[in-house]
Amino acid sequence: MITLTDYSIDNKDGSFIGMNDVTTTKICHPELSITSNGFWRGEDSLNSKLSMFMVQISLMIIITRMLYIVLRPLKQTRFVVEILAGIILGPSGFGRNKTWKREVFPESGENLIRTSGVLGLALFLFSVSVKMNPKLILKSGKKLLIISIVAIFIPFLATTFVVIFFATIIPANIVKGPFVMFLSANLAITCFPNVSLALSEFDMLNSELGRLALNSALINEYFGWFFMAFFTAMDQGQNKKLGALWSLLSLAALILFIVFIVRPMMNWVIRKVPKGGTVKEEYLVIILLGSLVSSFMSDMIGASMAFGPMMLGLATPNGPPLGSALIERSELIAMEVFMPMMYITFGMRINVDDVFSEWRIWIPFVSVFVVAHFSKLASTMATALFFQVKLKNAFVLGLIMSLSGVLDVVVSLHLWSRGLLDDKAYTVAVLCSCFITAIITPLVAYLYDPFKRRIKSSVTRTISQVKSDEVLQLVTCVHSVEPVPLIINLLQTFDSDPGASGINLCVVNMVEILGRAAPLLIHHDTDEDTDDPVIKAFLNYSDRVISSRFLVKPFTTISPYRTMHQDIYKVANDNQASLIIQTFPLKDMFTKADHAMRSMTAILTTHSPSSVGILVYAAPLVLGRGINRIGVVFWGGSDDREALALSSWMARKDGVTITVHRYIVQKVTAGIENERALDDDAIGEFMYNDDSNGLDNPKLTVIETVVTDQAHTIKAIKLIGGLYDLIIVGKIQKTLSAGLTEWSQHPELGVFGDMLASFETLKTCPVLVLHGTAVVSENSND
Repeated sequence: MITLTDYSIDNKDGSFIGMNDVTTTKICHPELSITSNGFWRGEDSLNSKLSMFMVQISLMIIITRMLYIVLRPLKQTRFVVEILAGIILGPSGFGRNKTWKREVFPESGENLIRTSGVLGLALFLFSVSVKMNPKLILKSGKKLLIISIVAIFIPFLATTFVVIFFATIIPANIVKGPFVMFLSANLAITCFPNVSLALSEFDMLNSELGRLALNSALINEYFGWFFMAFFTAMDQGQNKKLGALWSLLSLAALILFIVFIVRPMMNWVIRKVPKGGTVKEEYLVIILLGSLVSSFMSDMIGASMAFGPMMLGLATPNGPPLGSALIERSELIAMEVFMPMMYITFGMRINVDDVFSEWRIWIPFVSVFVVAHFSKLASTMATALFFQVKLKNAFVLGLIMSLSGVLDVVVSLHLWSRGLLDDKAYTVAVLCSCFITAIITPLVAYLYDPFKRRIKSSVTRTISQVKSDEVLQLVTCVHSVEPVPLIINLLQTFDSDPGASGINLCVVNMVEILGRAAPLLIHHDTDEDTDDPVIKAFLNYSDRVISSRFLVKPFTTISPYRTMHQDIYKVANDNQASLIIQTFPLKDMFTKADHAMRSMTAILTTHSPSSVGILVYAAPLVLGRGINRIGVVFWGGSDDREALALSSWMARKDGVTITVHRYIVQKVTAGIENERALDDDAIGEFMYNDDSNGLDNPKLTVIETVVTDQAHTIKAIKLIGGLYDLIIVGKIQKTLSAGLTEWSQHPELGVFGDMLASFETLKTCPVLVLHGTAVVSENSND
């Protein structure tokens, strides 16, 4: 049975009527069985609730995925895609066909769809809120607070003015009661989930602008909860004189219970987890069930059902071990199974034909959305410019803060259920949110691409550019404790006599973001007591170095693997690093982090502002195993010259011997003469750059071999195996490599780097593949 509610909006005196003054009509439908007796018994499977529900979910997922593939090149977010999918399945799309509507989406199944959608929405809001860190607002500076406050109140005032100005034109139910201010507040606030989901899709979470937008949206979110509580109280006060007071007291009681009862219990659960352990399954089930209970409680007291799970999620400690475990359990099923039903619910109330047939009537209402988003863009941009944010970045920040998302549609649906929006007004509201976001996201992707940002010439550096009396600036990226012994062994080769120049090492400990929405880049104090084994290992090594020549700056980046390189670039730029050392594991069993490190290598070598050293390892690594015999494979080219420059720094270490295997192509092709001359100069500088008079120094050896073809090349490479503790080679060579490219298992290592790393004889010997920066240096004001 479905109950249709006819809301009466105003009395004769023009006052707003609450939920009690309604007329209802009951429509009965035949009860459907849960399961089908089967096709072979002549029964239509769609007559059972379970079959119909599965078909509906499947259709929504299939159409969503197809649209996502089509619209992804246009830089459209998942929100836009799923709204369009809901519209296609609704009365504006396939619902035009009466047979489709009767068989696939009958009115008798609407309640099940809505219930599933609301269940998914509760879990979605809970998981999104768990990722939020309330402490960030306490660390927000003056700049963030002012940008956020201005970006709320200017659009709020502008939208309220427009609604009042068009009061005689806009449909009457939209300008009655508390709705005027509620609509203005909703349009003025930027919801944190809208921003975080959009930035995550476009890999902008780790960018400087992305962090600024996330923190600003987080502050907006807190104001949003305040407005939600305030207007809920106003809505309740329409029916009873003390309704507003009781509503506020109920909300306050729910918040206090969550903060002072539930949160301490969660902290107790975390304290019960042993170091490196996981939260017990029963605790996770109780908390997830609590998100549904909190949704019921907030709905029962007259607030939105969204308020409870959002507050509970915010009170949940984010990150490992509890927050990440809850996200792992709830996010997938909420996003991929239940939330599609919510988008079907959105689409079932959208009828584009009804709106377009009388589109002139809705121009004033549409202008409210246009003014709201334009004023938000202008106010955010103006405030950012006041704080000396660059013009383009200020414009992009304004665009990001103007994004709409699922929460905006949820509010519209909530207003529709309260009778404050009819079907047509709801359709206009959803279409405006979708259309504005569909315009903004391509603009943001076009104007701000973190991969193509420009690097100032004073920051772009390579090993070859560093003079012998300058401090060598290094950045090493570590994802686990496994490669730490090898990296420390490698660093020991730079630890030369006390009179030599120093080394500054920035250690970036890469941690996948779990149970958080906002990424973090943490600069640790070297004096702080840390439990992280990676940071502690490098700090202990720094303490063992007696002189002050070796300085360690530890960092931790907590972010998605696919955007971690942006934090690495930032550390390298801020410290003017000449070399980024990235580990590349080669072993039989790979973890998720191992795969991520290998995928990151291609990005680093393409966009890095510094030279990149890819440290390939396979064998179990032991700390203290010295790297004394170093072989350099030299074919010629800029990358091989970079490898030679690095080995000259290692040659300063007592006990280290460097053997350069130079392979010379017998037949020199056109255009290689200049490169050959540069190679000769590099070899000469390498031999005479040492204090012991170059060629007479037994530590330095150059072995030249003339190769004639590819077979000779492979044979020469194999002869090196097992002779050294470390082999260094450039990534890109222009001679004798073209025909071998198709045989490379790991193209990110280059032809000869991959060849060295693949031979069985080298499984006990790590390989360091050098690649010079690919970024073109230029001064820019962008």
